[in-house]
Amino acid sequence: MKVVYVTPTYFSKESVLGGGERFAEELAKAMMPYAQVEVISFGKVNKILPLSDNLKLYIFRNWNKSLLNPFNPFFLKRLIKADIIHCHQYLLFVTKFAIIFAKIFKKKIFITDLGLASRNPTWYFDWSRCIDKFLVISKVSAKFLQMHHAGKEIIYAGVDLQKYKYTAQKERRVLFVGRLLPHKGVEYLIKAVPADIELDIVGQAYDQGYYKLLKEISAGKKVNFFHHLSDSEVAAKFAKALVFVFSGTYENELLGLVFLEAMASGCVTIGTSVGGASEIIVEGETGFIVPPKDTGALKEKIEYLIANPDIAAQMGKAGRRRAEEMFTWDLVAKRCLKAYGACQ
Repeated sequence: MKVVYVTPTYFSKESVLGGGERFAEELAKAMMPYAQVEVISFGKVNKILPLSDNLKLYIFRNWNKSLLNPFNPFFLKRLIKADIIHCHQYLLFVTKFAIIFAKIFKKKIFITDLGLASRNPTWYFDWSRCIDKFLVISKVSAKFLQMHHAGKEIIYAGVDLQKYKYTAQKERRVLFVGRLLPHKGVEYLIKAVPADIELDIVGQAYDQGYYKLLKEISAGKKVNFFHHLSDSEVAAKFAKALVFVFSGTYENELLGLVFLEAMASGCVTIGTSVGGASEIIVEGETGFIVPPKDTGALKEKIEYLIANPDIAAQMGKAGRRRAEEMFTWDLVAKRCLKAYGACQ
């Protein structure tokens, strides 16, 4: 069986989506023991990159001015020998062409939407009538797609348990990892963290005005900003932190790979009641859910965990166990395989 994954952008130094780009590549690597796999994406020039042994990323030059909604019809030639076409992101040009291709050549096609859409005249046409199934990453994702009629099966997302190792010895340190953009709600976290507690903020500053604001409200606090860290350096930050906080403020955070990486590393996780955080975090067992933009509630949970390191350690251990039982990439691959075979 040959599975071809199609993703509009790929993970690199120029990444703009972060987890949304890593998802397709990590799933492809996890699928390697079970099928012949390749990944298709788009960029500035045509090239082929190795993702791992026997796994290649085929990049087609983007003809479109939009980075997030690329197009080059020649990618379709890579789909000819595919048994399964699995597109990441739904209402984009490349996905629509892949759907038409699959319909004409009687290929199985599945869609995993990761929250990226580009409005255009074909937005309200129900393209899902021509696909086999949506493989969604959360119940929230399924809800966003409820107007589209294809079946929906939850596959969630995964974490590399070898890269993000469980660490019981933690520092009195809080961590945020993500792009520094207003909808991430980082300002609420900075305001919530006690002045005597270290806060590490890891992520690229895509919005310079917002970054300036974050620096200003950090005055007088132990806030450290880190940019352009390697994967191993980020993993080291997770290993040290007692508490991981993702203070997002909008519903389109469908799941969040950073939650899984934090749990795998033994951090207590705190998320907001928007998006898919509540599907990952078990309230009071692996972490806490607080209302978005509620600095007081966030501060209360952080102070409680810092003051009760034994309880935090128990919650961190429970988080690692949940990651092992629910959120490995191998489990995600097996859920996909089950779905691929369900539409004979």
